[in-house]
Amino acid sequence: MNCMECGSDRIAYDPAHDNKYCKDCGIVLEEPRFW
Repeated sequence: MNCMECGSDRIAYDPAHDNKYCKDCGIVLEEPRFW
């Protein structure tokens, strides 16, 4: 998975916020799902 904003492959999971984000630019790539 690559960042849509900067193209980086340094994606991390943040369990405190239950989302995935880019370690390089900081954009949140995947929000938690509350369906």
